[in-house]
Amino acid sequence: MLVAVAALTELLFGPVWGSLSDRVGRKPILMLAWWGTACRLCCSALPRSCGCSTAARALSGVLSAATASTAMAYIGDSTSDEDRGGGMGMLGAAGDWASS
Repeated sequence: MLVAVAALTELLFGPVWGSLSDRVGRKPILMLAWWGTACRLCCSALPRSCGCSTAARALSGVLSAATASTAMAYIGDSTSDEDRGGGMGMLGAAGDWASS
């Protein structure tokens, strides 16, 4: 259930973060996601109940969506057409880097 909650929230919030990063900018969204991930890791360290663990994993999915969609958009913005596929491929090859 914990894995499913994180995956579901990442699926739902990916387009939201992508749209928001188009309007606000990439850097503020990435900074928010990284600070939020640090806070989420602190909350995950000592869960008081199963509900607390579930909420932390849901937050993990939301913040992973922010990091992943914004990082992909940044690669799209900062690379040439020829190098874009390679840059996105390297980010994708990193595996499950955002939701750990």
